[in-house]
Amino acid sequence: MNRIYTLAFVVLISLTACQPDERTLAPAGSKLEGINATWVLDKVISTDSTTEIKIDITSYYLQDNLVPELVMNSENLSYTFNAQGKKNYLGTSGTWKFDDDEAPTNIELVNENNETVLLNLHKTIRPVDQTLAVQLVRYCGETPRAVYSYFFKRKAE
Repeated sequence: MNRIYTLAFVVLISLTACQPDERTLAPAGSKLEGINATWVLDKVISTDSTTEIKIDITSYYLQDNLVPELVMNSENLSYTFNAQGKKNYLGTSGTWKFDDDEAPTNIELVNENNETVLLNLHKTIRPVDQTLAVQLVRYCGETPRAVYSYFFKRKAE
């Protein structure tokens, strides 16, 4: 008799466990909200466009425990970049915009010298993402010569 009760119990449990969970997707996070943060530089890779040789130049940017920070403000579309005295291709401040606010693939910076700097996004940025990865292509005339891949981490507030 105990076997029948045990078998009935096991069958009952297995039937209720097999019912599908009701799952719904949360709305996609705003990309403008996603990038709105202070980002600290974590890694920099330089790639020679001709030979495809990659060099990790992070130690140069992070020496002396001075970590560059990028502040992206989505309310007024402004940015500041404190390179901590290191080579700065981004400018120290200016305005920015996505190429597409819903599905961005790049960020266009206009710095304090009114120069436009185009950053290619490695991936889209959402409010839950803790990393921001961008690429900057440097040209010699019309020919790409170097690609700088910057990897930032969201700074804890």
